[in-house]
Amino acid sequence: MRWRLKSCSSMKWVRRSRNLARKSRKNIDQNRKKENEVSCWRVGFYLRLSDKEEGKGSSESIENQRELLTDYLKGKPDFKVVATFIDDGKTGTNFKRSGFEEMLEAAKSGVINCIIVKDLSRFGRNYLEAGNYIENIFPFFNIRFIAVTDHFDTLTATSSQLAYLIPLKNMMNENYARDISKKERSAKKILRKKGAFLGTHAVYGYQKSQEDKHILVIDEEAAVHVREIYNMCENGHSDAAIAKYLNRNQVSCPSRYKYEKGLLHHEKYDSTSGWYPQTVASILTNRAYVGDMVQGKRICREIKGKKECAPREEWDIVSGTHEPIITMEQFEQVQQIRSQRREKYRETVEKRKYSIEPDIYDGILKEKIFCSDCGKAMQRKYIKSCKDHYRYICEGHERNGTCTRKYLRETELIEALKTVIVKRLEVSCEIREWIETQRKNIDAKLEQWVREYDDLEQRAGQKLKMKALLYKDWKEGIIDKEEYLNRKARYEREMEQCREEQEKIMSKKQEYVANFTHENPSIQALSELTLNSEVTKNLIRTFVERVEVYEQNRIKVTLCYQNEFDKILKYWEEGRCVVNEE
Repeated sequence: MRWRLKSCSSMKWVRRSRNLARKSRKNIDQNRKKENEVSCWRVGFYLRLSDKEEGKGSSESIENQRELLTDYLKGKPDFKVVATFIDDGKTGTNFKRSGFEEMLEAAKSGVINCIIVKDLSRFGRNYLEAGNYIENIFPFFNIRFIAVTDHFDTLTATSSQLAYLIPLKNMMNENYARDISKKERSAKKILRKKGAFLGTHAVYGYQKSQEDKHILVIDEEAAVHVREIYNMCENGHSDAAIAKYLNRNQVSCPSRYKYEKGLLHHEKYDSTSGWYPQTVASILTNRAYVGDMVQGKRICREIKGKKECAPREEWDIVSGTHEPIITMEQFEQVQQIRSQRREKYRETVEKRKYSIEPDIYDGILKEKIFCSDCGKAMQRKYIKSCKDHYRYICEGHERNGTCTRKYLRETELIEALKTVIVKRLEVSCEIREWIETQRKNIDAKLEQWVREYDDLEQRAGQKLKMKALLYKDWKEGIIDKEEYLNRKARYEREMEQCREEQEKIMSKKQEYVANFTHENPSIQALSELTLNSEVTKNLIRTFVERVEVYEQNRIKVTLCYQNEFDKILKYWEEGRCVVNEE
């Protein structure tokens, strides 16, 4: 971002900086009075190195930063280093860094009261956020901030530093980061146009060349399975059938394979469940296997922003950059087979719309039916040969046989859910009638609690005034020191008792309001229902939270608002209400 001091936008920035400076000067000036009273500064060093600066051997290295800050404190006995916070390989364009967040927690909790950095660029390159921390957040927590090579110290900062110098430096740091990011993207674009591989990990079936990391070479151990996948597709196997075959033969899926080879390190990849049809499809449509390099599918428009899918015309495609695993003829044959298969599937779906009864339940239980063994959501499948068409099956069993067989008719499941909901309605109607009979007691008790709370508030206020007058009486010699301390301690105990009683009253009130008014979602959901209410799709969708399916088609149903409903049910079954308790 380039700017001129005389430009309109720059003048707005100057005015804004002046306004910020007025607020920050007020914050920092108020904070200085407290800072000047500090006898010992508990220092936290903050060291940061960007991933773009690693391995350059520059003065920005972590150890050089530490040495510079240590030298700065020599001969300053009122400074004591109690912690060092490091973000190695972290960008300065945002403040979502583990070391920085740990430092901030230490500052808030009082572990440190002074933060020292090499310069403002080490602190951060986002000028708005950096300014907010220096001008508002640190003064609020009484934190002294020092940037050594920028000669900035909140304890001695001048008005010109706050108004112009610091915002200007922060702005320049952010512009530097933007320029570096722009140049880096341009350099990568040039390399992609030349066919150089820039990914972190090579596509399954390949590995990076040991001589040049921008060149892909065949990984024969994985390439065997890539050829096998293409051959199976040519022979008429679907993506799901291929995935099931690979799982049953215990072939490691791409992410687990990389974990086994030491390319991925997180333990989650060790328990990766296996091949999915989508994984097979990604291999069958990837042009990398015919020797072409396809990159730039996902791009980042803003500096350190979220990546998004790029239009196909913006992809960087270079042919013949590496040795192919399959021939172009086989690749094109597979694409034709898959295209025909998709077209046939679309025709089947269109015919199904007119050849069978309407789908009356329309997937209302999607993502609510789970296998009790593997914990995965069960899949709703259309079975053409069955009269009622739809079944719920465990995908783990169907795909790789790792789970027990579960096969549940949707019509039977819906009937079971209707029975459960009807029972809930029957009990709910009785409970609602019982709550209505308690309405007068409820309102009376709520009013009583409000009066008691206000009385305690008034009593505590009186004790506070008496405590304030007590000090005056002591100073004027009306009472001696011993009587002053005794009566002061008594007033404080009485005020504490008032606060404790208020907390008890508030707890009772909140519990009651949460359980017996429309703030309870269970009561709110039931308020418009009657015993004659029809169990519709909407009712099932509203009340059913989760269904777990066990072997032999046994099910466990969890209804929505179960915890809230259980609390009401407890009072109802005991035949008493909390408001009647003394």
